[in-house]
Amino acid sequence: MLPDDRQAGLIAGGRPTINLNERSRKVRFDADRLEVASVGDRPVYDTNEGSAMATYVALIDWTDRGVQAFKDSVDRYESAQSQMRSMGVEFTNIYWTLGSHDIVSVVEAPDDQTLAAALLAVAGQGNIRTTTLRAFSADEMREVISKAG
Repeated sequence: MLPDDRQAGLIAGGRPTINLNERSRKVRFDADRLEVASVGDRPVYDTNEGSAMATYVALIDWTDRGVQAFKDSVDRYESAQSQMRSMGVEFTNIYWTLGSHDIVSVVEAPDDQTLAAALLAVAGQGNIRTTTLRAFSADEMREVISKAG
């Protein structure tokens, strides 16, 4: 864990740092890079390779099979959460909903391909179909706007 006076900018010796929250477990410094091994229970990827976790909204609909086994929905979610976590994907929120979709979840993944693989592995069990949306935070959207000119 970084001391409070080392949260952003440069630490002593001119090495780069990032702001880490209280869930950080392991930080390793060297002259040109900062690596975080894990945050909470999920892996975090090398900050120098630009592979920070991206946020997605997954709109989930039960198949006929999923509806027939609705009583197992929470248990299936917990199983999927474990399976997806092992692939580097993390549910940050999930809601069972009324309306156009049965479940809406917010998910973080290192990249589109990893998320697609994780969702295919879960959907392949036959209980759900998904529609996935890439979501941008306000800071990420500022970067998009900046690139647009």
